Amino acid sequence: MNWLIQIVIAIVVLLFGTSPFSPEGAGWVEVSGENYEDIIVSIDAADGFGTSEEGFWMPTAEDIEAAESALSEREPDLDHIRQYAGVIQDGDRKVFINGFCDSFGRDWRTQIITVDDGGSCYFSAMYNADSDELDYFNFNGQG
Repeated sequence: MNWLIQIVIAIVVLLFGTSPFSPEGAGWVEVSGENYEDIIVSIDAADGFGTSEEGFWMPTAEDIEAAESALSEREPDLDHIRQYAGVIQDGDRKVFINGFCDSFGRDWRTQIITVDDGGSCYFSAMYNADSDELDYFNFNGQG
């Protein structure tokens, strides 16, 4: 019977990328490109950003590269750490980008980093993977 439980857990991990018994940060994927080395948060953790009412998806490295390209066209000099989350809004697959320069000692590779305000040290952006456009960009506290 123990083998049956192990098989069920293995199937859950294959389907969802994480075990129901995984520690915080499990299923998060490091991603890097020419000017960034950041993290894609797991589908389970993505709701921590409060950006989707329709669901979540797991972006690929290619999706992040496209999002970064669109972001650098808009804001070429950003030097922030980034967390990416795949969200579904209005039926479109989008990549929420959470940028920050200070994680307050928290492990940004395993924990969602959110702050109220914070000015230019913190930003958020939304890249639409289906239309290949940056839907919005905003430094925190700037409306």
